[in-house]
Amino acid sequence: MSFFILRAKKRRGILGIHRKIYLGVIILLACMPQAFSLNVQGTVLDDAGKMLAGATVWLVEERTVQKTTTDAEGHFLFESVKCGLIELVALKEGYALGGYGTFLTSDKTMEIRLRTPGMLSFRVINNSFFPVAGARIKWLLVRGGFSIPVNRLTEQGFPSWRADKEGVVSVSCLPKGAIVQFAVGHMKYADTLVDFLDVGGKRQDVVLYEGYKLSGRVDNGKTGVADAQVILFKTGVQGERIFAETVSDPEGLYYLRASKGEYLLRASHPDYASVESVPVAISGETEEQAMDLSLARPRKIEGSVQFPDGTPSPGVWVRFSANKHVLTETHTDEDGRFCLLIGTSDGVLTILPPPGFMTDALADIPVKLGDAPSASLTPVRLRELPVISGHVAHVDSQVLISSLDLAAPLWVLSDEQGRFEIRFTDAPEKEIVHFRAEHARSLLRKDFEVNLKNPKNPEITLEAFEPDTSIRPPALDESDLTSLLGKPAPEWSCSEWFNSEPRSLESLRGKVVMLTFWAGFDTSPKGVNRMEELRALHDLFHGADNLQFIGIHDETSEKDEIKQYVERLGVAFPVGRDAEPSKTFSTYGIGAIPVTILIDKKGILRYFTVTGRLLELIKVLQTEE
Repeated sequence: MSFFILRAKKRRGILGIHRKIYLGVIILLACMPQAFSLNVQGTVLDDAGKMLAGATVWLVEERTVQKTTTDAEGHFLFESVKCGLIELVALKEGYALGGYGTFLTSDKTMEIRLRTPGMLSFRVINNSFFPVAGARIKWLLVRGGFSIPVNRLTEQGFPSWRADKEGVVSVSCLPKGAIVQFAVGHMKYADTLVDFLDVGGKRQDVVLYEGYKLSGRVDNGKTGVADAQVILFKTGVQGERIFAETVSDPEGLYYLRASKGEYLLRASHPDYASVESVPVAISGETEEQAMDLSLARPRKIEGSVQFPDGTPSPGVWVRFSANKHVLTETHTDEDGRFCLLIGTSDGVLTILPPPGFMTDALADIPVKLGDAPSASLTPVRLRELPVISGHVAHVDSQVLISSLDLAAPLWVLSDEQGRFEIRFTDAPEKEIVHFRAEHARSLLRKDFEVNLKNPKNPEITLEAFEPDTSIRPPALDESDLTSLLGKPAPEWSCSEWFNSEPRSLESLRGKVVMLTFWAGFDTSPKGVNRMEELRALHDLFHGADNLQFIGIHDETSEKDEIKQYVERLGVAFPVGRDAEPSKTFSTYGIGAIPVTILIDKKGILRYFTVTGRLLELIKVLQTEE
């Protein structure tokens, strides 16, 4: 999926609430005996390393919040913390907020730095341009740092950030220069997600759109269920996107607001089995729609996951699906045990191994309970992912090894003698994975496969192949540069350069130019994978005098922000920041990123649909005069 460019500065006014939630659903741990034995401790410091006494620290677990204050030496301690996802947030007057997010599987000691504060200011308006007083920040993410579930923390003394009568929200305790993402809500409007605002930057307008009320009751078939989580969401290639969420009251009643559209609605509670989501169409024809939800009497599946040596493996995700829909999931506790409450007798239990491991037997376990209320599974044993050591015969230069069917592709370079190693980080969904070995200079390659359960070290001999030089039409989610094909590529215009002095297209005549339009904030699979591929290709062609890599970054990111992206992603080739207002992006007609363009030695734009054939196209253009 491409990342579409929204030309409003910092992409303000994007509808929806989108959180990073591990696998998208509530953790169900109530049926497991809990050890409650983990401790989280640490120190709160200022920017100079001085310990800060009297700082308030909140620890957020899945359904609970704890609060403490640092002692005279800046220390804090939380005891009896469960295995799982936690967020820490620290605050002291005169300093910026600090935080830390992690998946806890053992005792943890950490430092939280409270840096120089900056001001985040924005004005909330409706789509008629009137200020919206009382609008509030419901959730905030400091990008590259930590998240703050403001709604939950305000009950424990955290500040409430609300708009004044002019609709202005001012937050003075965020890290200066940070990039933040947050959700803004109001009782009369649909929630709005705001992406990529700079702390200390210019004041922006945030638009709230009309929201329609959806209400109902969550019950167990007889009585209302209190504290049930109710979410309104949509699904796509990148998972779930939550548009509204709430918790039922003591009688099981709930209400939320959302814009017109088609959604899915789901309720969940630790004491009940999750059921399939219900489709909901909010038409806007009435002010309020009703939808009741029922939670099922639970059946129970228990089991455990063990490392290869038989010791418990905590924090392993376990998923239960029926009819190809995920109904519920959880993770193993400190003792490697898990328990799922399900509302159906048949389905598939999937073990999602931790990094570096795979299941010894089936990762997908068929479940057929029949009339039984519960089932206990034999322990699931993990094994280490194999390291594949291979060799490409009869080569005198490096070879690019690339995966062909992994969701997160791998690129590996051989040495000059053709030796290579493939190291998997995460377990693939299939036991057999297909790869391609391709020569750096010649039109030679060979496809091969690796069986993870019966790994062998491949010995490969490359074969000649015909390159695919066809002109492909763009996909629906790609920018269409067809009108530029076969014509001199337009000159770019950049305000700043990174990794290089300013470069011009004209100065690169005589070289093949691989020009990529991208943005560091694009974390879509396609965006991440393209940058990983470019990094591998840049290493492969290091020192080539007839090829130049160039990146053009979206201009809405600030200079320091782009510098951080370049460093964090390991981008070693020249990167220019597009000149305002999006001059180069507009000249080339870039509406969705990433886009990689190949320009021949004469400056003619030859290709822009390059997925799956970038290396072979580069070699074809390199051989042309």
